Amino acid sequence: MTALSSSIPAAPEHQTVMLNSLRLRGITANDMPQLKAMYADSRAQEMQHFPFTAEQSAQFLQMQFNAQHQHYQTHYPNASYELILLNDEVIGRLYVERGQQEILIVDILILSAHCQHGIGSYLLRNLIDEANNTNQRLTAHVELNNPARRLYQRLGFKEIEQHGPYLWIVKVPTPTSES
Repeated sequence: MTALSSSIPAAPEHQTVMLNSLRLRGITANDMPQLKAMYADSRAQEMQHFPFTAEQSAQFLQMQFNAQHQHYQTHYPNASYELILLNDEVIGRLYVERGQQEILIVDILILSAHCQHGIGSYLLRNLIDEANNTNQRLTAHVELNNPARRLYQRLGFKEIEQHGPYLWIVKVPTPTSES
């Protein structure tokens, strides 16, 4: 289990306690049902626009999850695939591939019930610190209509180019002072 860095500026007291309870754990085959449920949660609002029965929706989401999972495993074989745990409760996933010159956020997903609580900001700031400390750029793709796009902008990511419904975003390392 990976403990997260505590080098991030202090949050309000109640939030600090919550963020100190966050942990990352590598995914296993036993986590597949939770990963599928998280994927379905992330698509729930979008699925309301399709004229599917509950069974059709479940089949569609299963197919989409399988395709996404296989794509990630095939194209990012060296990535770290981790669950985000809050007090040992699975609340999301974080997939990151660390290369020689860049750290790629393959995917970050936080269950909707845990959004807007500073968790995404905390995780991203940890990755920004890691990128700065290793003098690597931090990159990701974000959907054009994803509310997290504003968070990335606030944290200094620059939108580089559009690839279909995604924006390629980059955060260049900030030199750390040698004191």
